Amino acid sequence: MAASLVDPNVQRVIFIRHGQPWTGEADPALSPAGHAMAAAAASWAAGLGWPLARVLHTATRRTGQTAEALVAQIDAPVDVVWAEPLSLEDWELLVDGQRAPHPFGDRSMPRPPPAPFAYVGHHTTLTFLLQLCAASVPAGLHARAWAAGLALERRAGRWLIVAGWPGVAQP
Repeated sequence: MAASLVDPNVQRVIFIRHGQPWTGEADPALSPAGHAMAAAAASWAAGLGWPLARVLHTATRRTGQTAEALVAQIDAPVDVVWAEPLSLEDWELLVDGQRAPHPFGDRSMPRPPPAPFAYVGHHTTLTFLLQLCAASVPAGLHARAWAAGLALERRAGRWLIVAGWPGVAQP
């Protein structure tokens, strides 16, 4: 597993769906149960041992709070992403945007390997990623689960789920 961390042909991303929010608000915060779910998902992500370069999340309170739980366990900068990736093109733009620039600005030189990062989002992105990686979805992962997590790798242009966290099923 460690060898692929420096392989320029492999991209690693951790995706976590936010924990359970309070209901009845336009931009709800996490409920107490949601905070516990976010902490459990963060522990799972930290246990992967991937050295994350950053943690991205959508511009909602619940994803921000879930990202904070991850950052409490993995020391990485946090940034807001203003658009949620819901298609392969959007996802690839998000992922490829995390690559380092060409060394010394010289486009003839290969770009450094992409660093693993985490993205905290919503069930719509989780649904999209499960469909994208249908052949590698671990048993027990459902698109509507709170704080579900995916460890994804892109190899030879193909995305695979290499590990999953089932989160908590919605009632």
